[in-house]
Amino acid sequence: FRKKFIERRALFYRIRAEKLSERSSTSLEILTEAKSMIDSEVNLCRSLLLFEYMEDHLRAANEDIAGSLELPICSELISMFQEDRTEELESAFVLLSKTRNGLAHAKDSIAELAQRDWAEVLDVPDGPRDENEDQTWQLSYCIERLSRVIGDREQTFMLTDFSSMYATYLEGLSTALRRMPRKGLPIWKCAVLYAHNILSRKESDSRNQLHTWERVLQVLPNKDLFLVDYRRKLMERGLRERAEIVIEKLALDLLMNTLRSSQVVAMYSMVDDLDKSESMTRSWHEQDQSSSLCSIKILSSQNWMLDRRGCEAPGLMGTLTSGMLTTSAQQAST
Repeated sequence: FRKKFIERRALFYRIRAEKLSERSSTSLEILTEAKSMIDSEVNLCRSLLLFEYMEDHLRAANEDIAGSLELPICSELISMFQEDRTEELESAFVLLSKTRNGLAHAKDSIAELAQRDWAEVLDVPDGPRDENEDQTWQLSYCIERLSRVIGDREQTFMLTDFSSMYATYLEGLSTALRRMPRKGLPIWKCAVLYAHNILSRKESDSRNQLHTWERVLQVLPNKDLFLVDYRRKLMERGLRERAEIVIEKLALDLLMNTLRSSQVVAMYSMVDDLDKSESMTRSWHEQDQSSSLCSIKILSSQNWMLDRRGCEAPGLMGTLTSGMLTTSAQQAST
């Protein structure tokens, strides 16, 4: 009886799914219908089946329902991402996780993102392009969009296929954010810009976004190039008074856990220098109220002027000299 019951219910689901397809239903209508079918199945099981049969039957029913609606849902995933329909995406992934091949089909759909014209989707103009605030904002917006759907849902079925989904998405995104026509921005550069953006915000905003950045690091190629450029951005934040010491150390902790590089150890020393500099600057201000514009920099770790090969990093000397001259012009001792 139970076997025939399941077969008849599965046929019923397929008929309803076909009717939805015939009506050219929207993704929201399909997901709403799926939820309605699952809820009605739960109520039906409670009234007809013994408790020990309910779990097995509901598992089979969920798979049948999701399987019936799998193809129309997957066909809408691309537009859900592009239009940032986050709630629909979450519901779609939950439903697809109940089928045997649902997440595999979802990954195929996400892979198509890399083939889309991202410049058009993100409204990125052609021609030479600087790494300005607008570009960084677009990058942050897109990474956080995907993270809200995949990363923020702490569910096993998401985490299992998370890395490959993320890597595919970032590959397509890096091609869209262009500095020159038809030339993509490398993923490692995207990760640096994203980190620089969130670490330049207020401490509370940065703290909330760091775990999203950690997920990007897990699928990051060219880790050495990333770390060299990341250190340059750290220096820039430090000299421009945009470094929040607590958040910078938290970011380095995430880097150490993910990448485990000697370059990260060197950056810990640089952040310690910034911490000492801030402490001395506060003491100076407390002693002399007229020197509130003073900013003291104590760069003692010997990691500021070296690149990863132990050589002087090009362009850094001029930057540091400029920073010290600015302080001297304000009649401060450095």
